[in-house]
Amino acid sequence: MKDGGFGLDTYEPQFKFPLATWQENKYNVQVKIADTGTKLFFYFCHIHSKMSGKIHVFDEGVQNINRTWVENPSTFYDPIKLSAEDKKCGFTSSEDYGDATGPSGFGVVATQTKKGCSPALCGAPSVFKDCLEAVDCAMNYNMRVKHGSSAVVTFMRQMIPHHQNAVNMAKVLLKNAGAKLDAEDVALGDDPFLNELIQSIINSQNGQIMTMQTYLEHAKGAHKSKVVLDSACAEEIAKSTTTRTYPASNKKTRRGSQNDVKKMFTEPELLQKLHLSIGQRKLLEESAAYDGGLQAPDETSPAHAGTDADPCEATSGTGTDADPYVFEAMMDHFVSSTGYYRFKGCGPTVKPALKIKAGSAYKFVQTHMSNWMHPIGLAYYPDGAHAEVDELELEVEPPSGASAGCKATSTCDSPKYYGGKDGTTYLGGTANTVLTGAQEGYFAGVTDGGFGLDTFEPQFKFPLSIWQKNKYNVQVKITDAKTAQFFYFCHIHNWMSGKIFVTNADGTARTATATYPTFYDPVKLSDEDTKCGYTPAPHYGDVSGPGAFGYSKVSGESMCMEKEAVCGATTEFSACLEQVDCHMTVNMKVTHAPAGNEIITFMRQMIPHHQNAVNMVKVLMKTSPAEIKMVETDADLIADETSPFLFELLQDIINTQNGQIMSMYDYLKTKNQIVYDSTCSGVSSASGVSPMWAFVLATASVAVFII
Repeated sequence: MKDGGFGLDTYEPQFKFPLATWQENKYNVQVKIADTGTKLFFYFCHIHSKMSGKIHVFDEGVQNINRTWVENPSTFYDPIKLSAEDKKCGFTSSEDYGDATGPSGFGVVATQTKKGCSPALCGAPSVFKDCLEAVDCAMNYNMRVKHGSSAVVTFMRQMIPHHQNAVNMAKVLLKNAGAKLDAEDVALGDDPFLNELIQSIINSQNGQIMTMQTYLEHAKGAHKSKVVLDSACAEEIAKSTTTRTYPASNKKTRRGSQNDVKKMFTEPELLQKLHLSIGQRKLLEESAAYDGGLQAPDETSPAHAGTDADPCEATSGTGTDADPYVFEAMMDHFVSSTGYYRFKGCGPTVKPALKIKAGSAYKFVQTHMSNWMHPIGLAYYPDGAHAEVDELELEVEPPSGASAGCKATSTCDSPKYYGGKDGTTYLGGTANTVLTGAQEGYFAGVTDGGFGLDTFEPQFKFPLSIWQKNKYNVQVKITDAKTAQFFYFCHIHNWMSGKIFVTNADGTARTATATYPTFYDPVKLSDEDTKCGYTPAPHYGDVSGPGAFGYSKVSGESMCMEKEAVCGATTEFSACLEQVDCHMTVNMKVTHAPAGNEIITFMRQMIPHHQNAVNMVKVLMKTSPAEIKMVETDADLIADETSPFLFELLQDIINTQNGQIMSMYDYLKTKNQIVYDSTCSGVSSASGVSPMWAFVLATASVAVFII
């Protein structure tokens, strides 16, 4: 693989590939210092800052390490000093964004109470439990910031300590249960994922912290904020003697914080950049497949309703192999925890029913940016591999029975997966193809020996700037004489299926010969969900979602039993953000049991924690789309960087963390463990109602919370 330089533009992006892909290579860096005057240089990480170390250069047989470095070595930072609590728990402080003490400053129950934190875990005391409560309180405290004129800035100032909490939770688990993680991965056999999950949380979220921190420091005007943490707001809320209460008018009267923390960042001068290397920026700028934005665009007057009675049809093409009928896929993030597919020409209908004709060729195009991390699959039953049911594959006979024997000859109806700069490169078979066409490098030698899925799916986890280099699409032709229905689904995220009805070649309807399970309806959204952009997640027990954690006209109080999360003026953005923060704080209250099972407790906390990150992004996207676009496109907002980064950051948080939620949820199911703990939290996620509130609702005959 060549990039025209010295290899960095190929090397660096591959360190963001999925672990299984990254491990296929033995990466190394080689150097020879020829300059006779060089006495000292530094190693560093291209993705994470503040990781440098010195490399002294000396002539053969003569050490020169005591010579003065003419470029002022006094500017080099010392390693972070660790307390006894840090070493015991595995977490650390984060001086780079003003957190000098880290979670160790929250390790005593009396301190947690003083900081306005209630206990985060039920169950018997243990080192693991105590450490986890310290990091949870640190997050609760540090996420309290004043909301000013910029939703993006407030989002980042909350998301940085939120991400740091995820990193520290992972470190606490690694420190206290590392051997158990290793043993459990071995027990999982062919599907180990625990150590990769922990590494991914630590590495990806630390990288995103650096991205947000660098942006805040280098942006201009209202977006410039060299301070992440807001001690004035945090202390104001901590000292408040009341929980979240609202007058009947739903107007917050509490004053906002007046002063910001004075501590400034000390960004290293060795590396100043925003997440993307020069090579990645070039790829993004030249991307032939770039299309659309974060969210599927609204459409009016669609040709079909997308219902079973009026399924959507392809919008272009003639149905031949050379010119297939085309469905253009995109994502609507605001309609379920994972989002649902939408298709061009189908209007606002989510996971719509589609209709195709047997014998004609069809192509599902996935070039819209929102498709990133959502590779389409085709199965005979909802959710495909997620539900362990048959997918359309070369050696899977259709349930209709009309193609008996196709398994033996590997000729059963199956999709074909394509990529490449123009979308015409078949990813299956045995051909030694070059996926990027004229630009050799990233995907030279593509072949999976099948129909392309084993190449197609992993590439949807590649960095956005690389993924966009290709025009991915899925092509299929139904030749089975009786197949009347199958389903599209997402290979990475569950619960996103939709129906595909098959007619005869002349368009006449077919009668289904297979029996299908009851198909789930789209998630039902409240007015509050629609306004804020967040959603419940009923598939893993969160039926009501953040919308149940808002203001009630019955009592004039908030559902949340915790302190407020945002100081300053109330806006739609900040009000929605308060709800998702409350939703997380309550749902992270779980019992550390069974005794000694740190992995289960970690997951039961991390799922609502991840859910909060996803919902925070959705609130920002829903309430502040113009500001997001301005940050992504206005180079003047950034002093010395012009790379787009916000679209990728927001999509990465939604898609990666939703995928991790599903991995953890599936693991908990195998252990017969539920996610939410109404006994510890006092709130039932099935209804979003605590016992006390249930009584209030019953006496007032009110069934919903309204803000």
